[in-house]
Amino acid sequence: MRNYYYYFLALLFFTLFSNNAFSQKKEKQQESRMLFTEYKTVQDYAVIYFNIKNLSEDKWKDVENALKENKNIFFARIYTSIDNQTHCQIKSKNIHIFPEEIQKILQKYNADFAFTSVRRK
Repeated sequence: MRNYYYYFLALLFFTLFSNNAFSQKKEKQQESRMLFTEYKTVQDYAVIYFNIKNLSEDKWKDVENALKENKNIFFARIYTSIDNQTHCQIKSKNIHIFPEEIQKILQKYNADFAFTSVRRK
């Protein structure tokens, strides 16, 4: 009878510990997710807009091509907006494309999002 008591306590402890560890991991993943602030859905794809900082004009075509290498992106355009910002428009087959995917590409060219283009989820 005493052995069953210890097995029960061990099982209870393991269950509580593992649920707590998994929930903390899930919270950290959600905290690290960002969302674009400007986007719209058109039929079966998304059009996403964002500002880029620290990207020289001579790198625009390279970044556009790198963005199009992503299997979900079928259109990318970088241009100077009306307010004199470096602006990007992408069209993505995946409506739920995450900024982290795009950020990795931008950082290869020592660029990043302007802070107003993304927000924490």
